[in-house]
Amino acid sequence: MMPFIGYRAVGFIFLIGVLVVGSVSTIGPVLFAAFVSVIAWNLFFIPPLYTFVISNPDDVILCVTYFVAAIITGLLTTKIRDREERLRHAEMLKESEKLHQTLLNSISHELRTPLTAIIGSATALGDEQTPDTKEFRQALAAELTLAADRLNRVIENLLDMSRLNSGVMSLRKEWHDLHDLIGVALRRLGKNLDHFSIDVDIASNLPLIEIDYRLMEHVLSNILINAAQYSPRGTKINISSAAKYGKAVIVIEDQGPGISEESLTKIFEKFYRIPGTPTGGTGLGLSIAKSIVELHGGTIEAENKSDGGARFNILLPLGIAPEAPKEKDAASISY
Repeated sequence: MMPFIGYRAVGFIFLIGVLVVGSVSTIGPVLFAAFVSVIAWNLFFIPPLYTFVISNPDDVILCVTYFVAAIITGLLTTKIRDREERLRHAEMLKESEKLHQTLLNSISHELRTPLTAIIGSATALGDEQTPDTKEFRQALAAELTLAADRLNRVIENLLDMSRLNSGVMSLRKEWHDLHDLIGVALRRLGKNLDHFSIDVDIASNLPLIEIDYRLMEHVLSNILINAAQYSPRGTKINISSAAKYGKAVIVIEDQGPGISEESLTKIFEKFYRIPGTPTGGTGLGLSIAKSIVELHGGTIEAENKSDGGARFNILLPLGIAPEAPKEKDAASISY
């Protein structure tokens, strides 16, 4: 390029290089880049070539000016970058503080509600004026069980969120039957679904699926609890599963008010709760469910049904399940 731009323009190209160094590094490399570039410019471009002697006084002034300008601009670029990093760090701290406050507010309510129920039931049991009847004891026992289950879900969600954020959550995948998984999730929720009609439709030819059983049970529990919280009592919750396009598809549908278009894009975010919904919940359940499903190589999405209500679709990859061991003939078994 020398015949076209001249040796003096080379200095501007070197100056750009010093600015680039200042944008990604500290003061030391900036000074080193400025020193090396002025030496290279003098030695290979300013006449006479290949010597440190400069015949033209204007070029001497040009070299000195370049060296000073390179140092100043490089240092200014470094300071600007440092300031941007500090601002970014301050924004992260502010966001972290906001997240921390949201978490505290959410958890404080979620812990207070079941604890209040537990304390109230325990106080009633210790009160001598409490009716000592079977029906009353059963009602207190049911109240204690619901409160304990809710408290346990809060703790499980917090533990899972902590493991997901730290990156230490690992899957313990084994081959399981989705019939069994869905049945266990429903039994575990127990009285939480007593006021709903549960309709289960699982394809008979559904193969085994390789999953972390406990985590996937947690996923189904969180979605079912979400459906129960946002649906009127007495309505139906449908659970269906089938194999389609090389995937195991689990669909959970409710007959609630559905999800607004704005909330559909945010419903899987941490701590997000649909505006105007009743108090309760940490806003972590669906976020954790999404993370666990994606750890399995699957996807989860929410949509509104045409006839009202929400639908959650879980798609999990189907692998090649191991063959079941063949039963041996009783006569061939030796002891």
